[in-house]
Amino acid sequence: MSETGLVAAGGQQEEALAQRPVERMRFEGWLIYTAVAVSLVCAYESLAHRFVPAASFLNMLHSAGIMKSYPIGYEPGKGIWRLMGWVGSGMMLSMMVYTLRKRMGHSSRLGSMRMWLNFHMLMGVIGPILITFHTTFKFGGLIGTSYWAMVATVLFGVLGRYIYIQIPRGITGAELSMKEIEYSAAAMDRQLESQLGKKGKDQKAIRDIFDDVTEVDAGERNAFTTLLHMMAADLRNRFKTWTLKKTLVNEFCFDGRTAGYMVTLIKKKAALIRRKNLLSTTHRILRYWHVIHIPLAIVMFVIMFIHIIVYFVFTPGIH
Repeated sequence: MSETGLVAAGGQQEEALAQRPVERMRFEGWLIYTAVAVSLVCAYESLAHRFVPAASFLNMLHSAGIMKSYPIGYEPGKGIWRLMGWVGSGMMLSMMVYTLRKRMGHSSRLGSMRMWLNFHMLMGVIGPILITFHTTFKFGGLIGTSYWAMVATVLFGVLGRYIYIQIPRGITGAELSMKEIEYSAAAMDRQLESQLGKKGKDQKAIRDIFDDVTEVDAGERNAFTTLLHMMAADLRNRFKTWTLKKTLVNEFCFDGRTAGYMVTLIKKKAALIRRKNLLSTTHRILRYWHVIHIPLAIVMFVIMFIHIIVYFVFTPGIH
C-alpha cells in the first residue's frame, strides 16, 4: 500500500477507533444486557413453573389460546423446557456458520468478519443460557457431562474473544499491518494535539498524564503471563481513564464534551500501542487457544448429539 493509502487508512481507523461511546453501543455491552435479560426472564419462568404455575408467562399464553400444546411443568424433557433445549442447541449449531465464513476470507460480500464473529458470540452466549434452563438444573449422567463440556467451551470462547480483540483490526475485521497501526496511532495523536493547542502552557502537564496512561511494559514474558499482563493493563487503564476525564475538567478547564472525546482517544491509543507491542505474543496465545477450544467444541457437540439420540431412543411417547 502506498504512503498516501496508509494515511487514508490511518484516517479511517482513527474515525472508527475514536467514535464516542454515546454515538455507538459496543457489541459486548449489548450482549451482556441481552444475556442478563434472557436469564432474568428464564429464571422467573423457572420459579413460576415450580412454585406458582398460575403466574407463569406460559399460563398467560394458554389463557390467550397460544402454545396450549406445551404443558406447564418443571421437567427438562417436557413443555417449554424441551423447547428451550431445541432452540439452545440450534443456536449452538448455528455458531458454526462463522467457521464457514472464515474460510471465505475478508473480501467476501457476505458481511464482515466482525459481524459474523458477533453473531457467533451471540449464539454462543444465549444458546447455553437456554440450555442451562432446559436442564432444570439437573446435571446427572450424560446430560451433566454434555453440560459441563458446553460450559468449558463457552468460557474458552469468551477468553478467545478477548484475545481476538487484542489484535488490531480494521473496519472489516481484517488485521492491520504494522504500518497501518502506526498511522492510526499518529492520526489519534494529531487529534489530541489539536485539542491541546487550545491550552498553551498546560500542554506539557497534560501530555505527561497521557504518557502515563499510554505507557506499555513490553518486557519478555511467556504466553500465560502475557495474557495476565494484558488483563491487568486493561483494568489499570480503565481506572486511569476513569479519573482522567475529571482531571481534564477540574484541573485543566476542558468542557465535558471535549474531555470525553480526548479520554476516548487516549483510551484507544493506549490499547493500540499495547496491542502493537505485544502482537507477536498475542498471535502465539491465539494459536494455543485454538488447540484447546476446537477439541472442546468437538467433544461438546459429540456428547450433545449422543444425548439427543438417547432421548429419542429411550423416551416413551416420542415415536
